[in-house]
Amino acid sequence: MNKPSGKLKGKAMMHVSWSKLLAKYPELRFEKRHVWVGAGSFTLIYSGVRGLSAEVFHFDPQGKVYAAYIHYEL
Repeated sequence: MNKPSGKLKGKAMMHVSWSKLLAKYPELRFEKRHVWVGAGSFTLIYSGVRGLSAEVFHFDPQGKVYAAYIHYEL
């Protein structure tokens, strides 16, 4: 999304981001490698179009994601 902060916030921004990604990679596929569970969070390790990647999701007491971080292999 070329945002200097590197942050996306809200469902509308996520929709725009995924729409652009799917337009660029219509055959988008992910291969799950690992899932690591922590207290109030989990990390998903997968292979995708950018290589090996990790996504970390943090949950509030109601079980909703309040923060997520994506890391890509360089």
